Amino acid sequence: MIDEQITRHIHETKDARPDSIEIGTPSKGGVLKVYVNLQTMSDPEIRELINKGLRARQYAAGGES
Repeated sequence: MIDEQITRHIHETKDARPDSIEIGTPSKGGVLKVYVNLQTMSDPEIRELINKGLRARQYAAGGES
């Protein structure tokens, strides 16, 4: 009998930010979707991500940053 070694590699990817928050509507300036992790992120961290997204949306719409 031939000895064989079988190796199994499992690659698992988990999202660092599995939760999301949507702000706005498509017909009124666009929708901003911010991905967060409500289990591990603090309120100030979440607010900072939202503020960065709002600034990016304003810039993309042709407004000042």
